[in-house]
Amino acid sequence: MHVHFLGQSDPYLPGVAGLAEQLGWRVSVSNDADISVLPDEPDWVVLGADIQRGNPALEYVLNRNLRYTSAGQWLFEHVLRDRWVLGVCTTNEEQSSLAPLAHILDYAGLQPGVLATTCNDLSFGRRLGQSPFFVIELVDVSSAFYDLRAAPVHFRARTLVLQQSDDVRFNRSLLTQLPGNGRVITDAGLSSNRHLNYHSEVECIGTDWQLEVNKGAGDTYQLRWQTQPAGQLLSAVVDQFGSVVVMQAIAAARHAGVATRTACEGLNQLKG
Repeated sequence: MHVHFLGQSDPYLPGVAGLAEQLGWRVSVSNDADISVLPDEPDWVVLGADIQRGNPALEYVLNRNLRYTSAGQWLFEHVLRDRWVLGVCTTNEEQSSLAPLAHILDYAGLQPGVLATTCNDLSFGRRLGQSPFFVIELVDVSSAFYDLRAAPVHFRARTLVLQQSDDVRFNRSLLTQLPGNGRVITDAGLSSNRHLNYHSEVECIGTDWQLEVNKGAGDTYQLRWQTQPAGQLLSAVVDQFGSVVVMQAIAAARHAGVATRTACEGLNQLKG
């Protein structure tokens, strides 16, 4: 099967193309409007969110009646449909919990698939994995010219790490699709937002999950789950990722079945 990826600025396009290659598809890519770079008859054309009507390559696809789809939809149909998706919202202002979460799942032997939109280590950030679990960053970008919904609505996350965002529409679109047996990891501010409807279990960073410096042992933190001791974390790990990100990753991994103390052990290996 041959899939052609058309686009330049869509954050999902490079990663999805990399996963297609790992699946054994023949992959070609073009990032401009020159129709001469398009193969004659690919089985699929995956369109980036930046490709709009008037683009000669898109007009060629439409006029030739080629099969086309968005990166998000292709990813769901060929990779995510039967996976347990752990979706991590990311913003420009905040560090994502994707990397520590994926590391925890690796440490627990779960070998998840991973798709990071920004990652220098492609072997880590673009991989199919060997288990039902798949960790992916959720970025608020449109799906395609014909589908203005945010691309992550296609991923159907079961575990959702929700970041603070002024875009209620984006957060609502993610929550609407979360199944009843799913779980939202968020903070108290978002969990009480009257504009958001929660149909799944909610765990709050700062209330359900807390971190405090161990008295007399300043190089470690005590992690607490609903006020009860749940594990120890090295201060170097907390300093590296931030307390919120660390707790998000542990909470999300717990929903996937990883014991909290195992998660702490895995993170402590990242101390430097």
